[in-house]
Amino acid sequence: MTRQQSQMMKGVAILLMIFLHLFNQEGNVALCHNLLFIGGTPLVSILSRAANPVAFFLILGGYGLYRVYEKGDRHRWSRLAKLMIHYWIILLIFVIIGHFIRPASYPGSFLKILNNVTGYETTYNGEMWFLLPYVILSACSKPLFDFMKRFRAWIVVCVTLIIHLGTSFCISRYGASFFYSNF
Repeated sequence: MTRQQSQMMKGVAILLMIFLHLFNQEGNVALCHNLLFIGGTPLVSILSRAANPVAFFLILGGYGLYRVYEKGDRHRWSRLAKLMIHYWIILLIFVIIGHFIRPASYPGSFLKILNNVTGYETTYNGEMWFLLPYVILSACSKPLFDFMKRFRAWIVVCVTLIIHLGTSFCISRYGASFFYSNF
């Protein structure tokens, strides 16, 4: 896949993310004039359940990390440091604005500050939930790729599928909040 094709796929993932966030709640769908229904459910509600932009970004990010790994990644730590610095700047802006709007909540306890600075919990900016998993995967990408090179591709795909199915099962049975209380 070329860089341009990868950028196009990221564009598709962004459109899926917008679609998902527009139509994933019944209240939002009720504001629209729905033309197509399947079994009494608006088609956009069904399609929003099928839109999974996080999977797109994970696959594209993993593919990009692998391409960089193949070339010999010498800037992994500087990229992660740059990402964290940008995160901390955004976090500082959130805390400053939050302190004026809700002084009782911002900045909060030392543990709350530490959890947000590290990305372990993102209570200041919930939309940054993906930061810590991304940083961990990026930091571990070289040893992870070295380890996976020892196995055939179909074994890696099967193990990944089993992990995916197990995670999906937990989410379907216990909800996404299961992972928030069981890091």
